Amino acid sequence: AESELLKEIAKQPSAARMHAFLGTFYRILGESDKALEQFEILKTLSPNKQRTLFDIGFTYLARAEYEKAKETFGEAFTLAPEYDDARANYIISAMYAGDDALVSALSAPPYDTLYRGSDRILQAYYDLKKYDMVLALLDARIEKNPTDKQLRVFKAYAEQRIKELQK
Repeated sequence: AESELLKEIAKQPSAARMHAFLGTFYRILGESDKALEQFEILKTLSPNKQRTLFDIGFTYLARAEYEKAKETFGEAFTLAPEYDDARANYIISAMYAGDDALVSALSAPPYDTLYRGSDRILQAYYDLKKYDMVLALLDARIEKNPTDKQLRVFKAYAEQRIKELQK
C-alpha cells in the first residue's frame, strides 16, 4: 500500500488526498514522524481544513505530546467552534494536557450536554484514570435518563472495573 501511495504522490505531488491517505496509513502503523510529515504537506496544500488539523492533533495525542495536540485542536476549533467534534477533540486534548480550566470553559452551558454525552470524553477520563469523573459523567447520564437500564449496567460494570484497577 505504501509503495502505491508513494507512486501516486510522485505522479501528482499536489494531490492532497494522497498525502492524507499516506499520513493516515503511517499513523495507523505507529510511524508518527512520517505521518506528521504527510499531514504537514497536506496542511500546506489545503490550509484551514479541520480534518487535517484533527489528523495532526490525533498524531500528537498518540505521541503523548499533549500541549502540541491541544494547540492543534485549538486551531481546528477556532475554524468552526459550532462543530461538536472540534469542541470534543479540544476538550479531550485539554484533559490530556491537564488544563482543567480550559476543559471547564469548553464544557460550560450550553455545551455541557455534549460534554456529559460524549463517549470519547468518558473514555479519555477512563484512560487518564480519572475514575471520579467517569462515575460523575455516568451519574449525569443516569439522572437525565433514569429508566435507561443499559446505563445502570454500564455504571455497575465501570464501578467494578475501577475497583479492580485500584487494587
